[in-house]
Amino acid sequence: MTDPAQSPAGNEPQRSALDAALGRLSGFAFITLLTTVANLVVRVGKNVLITRALGPEARGIYSLLNTIPGLFVSFGNLGFGLGSLYLGATKKEPLGTLLGNAICYAVLQGAVLACLALAMHQLGAGFMANNWEAIQAISLFIFLGIPLTLAMHLCSDLLMAASDIRYLNVIQVVNSAAPIVVMLLLWPLLGEALAAACWAWVLSLLLMIGMSVRRLLRQTRGLGVSLSLARQAIGYGLRGNVSQFAGAVTRRVDMLLLAHYLPVEELGQYAAAVSLAEVLLFLPDAVALPFMPLRMAMAEDDDQTTARAFSATIIKYTVAVLAPMLLLAGLLAKPVILVLYGREFLPSLPAMVLLLPGILSLAVYQLIKADLYSLNRPGLTSWISVCSMFLNLGLNVIAIPWLGIAGAAITSSICYTFSAAACLICFFRITGASPASMLLLSRKDVTVIRRQLSQAVRAKLRGKKERP
Repeated sequence: MTDPAQSPAGNEPQRSALDAALGRLSGFAFITLLTTVANLVVRVGKNVLITRALGPEARGIYSLLNTIPGLFVSFGNLGFGLGSLYLGATKKEPLGTLLGNAICYAVLQGAVLACLALAMHQLGAGFMANNWEAIQAISLFIFLGIPLTLAMHLCSDLLMAASDIRYLNVIQVVNSAAPIVVMLLLWPLLGEALAAACWAWVLSLLLMIGMSVRRLLRQTRGLGVSLSLARQAIGYGLRGNVSQFAGAVTRRVDMLLLAHYLPVEELGQYAAAVSLAEVLLFLPDAVALPFMPLRMAMAEDDDQTTARAFSATIIKYTVAVLAPMLLLAGLLAKPVILVLYGREFLPSLPAMVLLLPGILSLAVYQLIKADLYSLNRPGLTSWISVCSMFLNLGLNVIAIPWLGIAGAAITSSICYTFSAAACLICFFRITGASPASMLLLSRKDVTVIRRQLSQAVRAKLRGKKERP
């Protein structure tokens, strides 16, 4: 089959449409990449300072603060954020009404989820009995973090629906910088690094929510509430919410299982490995952030040839650039850990290296999942995510007691690869595209991407501001 990204020379309308789409993405991606590089520096600095300040044991406890609220929200949001993103980006529903619905939903559902967490509190005492006394120190912050995490997720989805990529980048920088700044201010007052880090996390969430709501209000003519749109958001989002929850379980349940099977110090080692490996997602994140709303906006086009060529080019580009970066990261992992985290975190080395193949698969999965959403197949991604979740749970139960944190890393890479491969196979069958057209970068692809990025750089240097 002909590569959709390499259309015949005579098909000028398709080529023009593809160039326009790539031009928008390259403009956004260039700005996002600049911000992401800055964010990368800040994020690495935050990870280094927090990890060194806390040490392995407290770092393990802190990792649960980032894990448990996210799992509750991914299950309990019922896909409302995803549905709002779909209605805003694809159906062009009023942003003010979507924001009003989101505020009401965050308050009501956030309270429900916090109460659910409180009711389940004693279950944690049995599941993580070996480390429960230490974990009790963050219980209050978990309850506070659940509604705040829900609100932040909804705000991010609405900013994405509005294609406000520049401000999403600002929020990402704040997300990296604020916790460490606030922690350094609170540490002398509280006298304990873990307590300072937890309060900094909560206050940073409040700051980002306030910034996001203020930004969204400036783009609306006023707030509104629509039960009809709320039902539509949940109706669409529920089909994809299973995918979001299963994906969150696949990415984070290993933390809970490690806390069940192993001492909290080893959980801290694994958390350090994960944070370092996931930093390498900075490049695909720079592309994936604007890719989702652009691709979903193209879902209403009658001719999907350009949309598929657009997706194919971006996925090939991501694979071609990220793969050698991950190889280099594996070779330099030991000196990097020694320099950044110190010798006490050297046991995290095998886990970090074993996570790297999964990072490549995760990057592909994030992009191809957007394609399946745009094809109105959120239920398909849900089935794939559920299968990956059960695979992850089964393998972790076997691998963690046997191999420790290395077993958790192997399981994560296997499950990320399974999810990416399953989504690609389904996409090939639905669209008739070939594996080579989606994964292998051609000279023409390089030429197109280079031209679009060059134009984006020149436009930026001239001070032109491209509008979403």
